Amino acid sequence: MIDNAEKRKYIDVRQSIIYPTERGMMLIEYIEDKWSDYISPDFTGRLEQRMKKIAEGKEDWLQLVESERRSFSDAMRRMRQNSNQ
Repeated sequence: MIDNAEKRKYIDVRQSIIYPTERGMMLIEYIEDKWSDYISPDFTGRLEQRMKKIAEGKEDWLQLVESERRSFSDAMRRMRQNSNQ
């Protein structure tokens, strides 16, 4: 993962320290702006709770996957529509 980020010029690695490049900072800003729902602690917490229910046999894993797939597909569709305007 680090190698890919470095190859894509999102980061520089010097003396075992990772520094974001200007391109990397632009990517971070874009993700925070467009995908904040998917990187928030609330999202992670809800997902962890649902996975716990799956482990306890209280929720079907396929329902979780399908629900998240629909949500992500809708977000991708909205992003494409907004970029075409």
